[in-house]
Amino acid sequence: MFKDFIIDFIHEHRDTAMFIYYPMVLTHTPLVNPPGSSAETNLEKHKAMVRYTDAMTGEIIQALEDAGVRDNTIIIWTTDNGTARGIEGTLNDHQVAGGKGLTVEAGINAPFIVSCPGKVPQGEVSDALIDFSDLLPTFLDIAESEVPAGHITDGVSFKDVIYGETSDTERTWILSMGGGNNARLTENGVENEYRFRDRVLRNKRYKLYVDTNGQVAQFYDLETDPYEQHDLFTNFPSEEAQKSYKHLTSVIKAFPEQDSDPRYVPLPPQAWDVDVTAKSQVWKK
Repeated sequence: MFKDFIIDFIHEHRDTAMFIYYPMVLTHTPLVNPPGSSAETNLEKHKAMVRYTDAMTGEIIQALEDAGVRDNTIIIWTTDNGTARGIEGTLNDHQVAGGKGLTVEAGINAPFIVSCPGKVPQGEVSDALIDFSDLLPTFLDIAESEVPAGHITDGVSFKDVIYGETSDTERTWILSMGGGNNARLTENGVENEYRFRDRVLRNKRYKLYVDTNGQVAQFYDLETDPYEQHDLFTNFPSEEAQKSYKHLTSVIKAFPEQDSDPRYVPLPPQAWDVDVTAKSQVWKK
């Protein structure tokens, strides 16, 4: 198991600086029974997979303890999206359906835990704005390094938030792209379905939906309406809401008219190659 490789790596490199990235498959579908579980329903299998995830995380933390480097290792534990649709959980006595692939908060507002005894304040809950583009500059900042020359990143470091030296980041908004983007292979490589993917922008309180035409679709107050049931797009309840709306809509103007497609470098032919199914750019929506 990759987890065992990581544990061995920790012990082997305990006296040197380490960076370990562990993209655990759990709790991804298909929903199955992990070792020690005999659950029958998908919900119970999901819960068992979550428990197994917790157990594997515990083994890695124990390896850091055993290697004597736990107090000098920053652990960041997160996920790439919300729970698969079809699975429901309870939050503050409210039933929340899984939102994977959707831009509702249940799909994009992911758990994010940072731990390092003696370096990271314990028991703190932060509302600082961050997104995944901030990870690289944060790692470099912690390592007292810089973004390599010629490399462009949209992210900003949140190291000072991690260390408890400030309660906020430099960000005034964060972004999440729409889900369900069905890419296809063209003569020029893999391309996105939409010229401009739907997306959401938000600050600490308000959230703006933008459609595939680059137009505002919905606007919500997440403080009073965390489950996004009351669209404020045409009825701003306060000056604060209107100010946030103007700020978030101004961000849209900074986006390119067309999103970039994945960079594509052809490889030698392989047995698993698929046929070209679309004409470059022409097929896009």
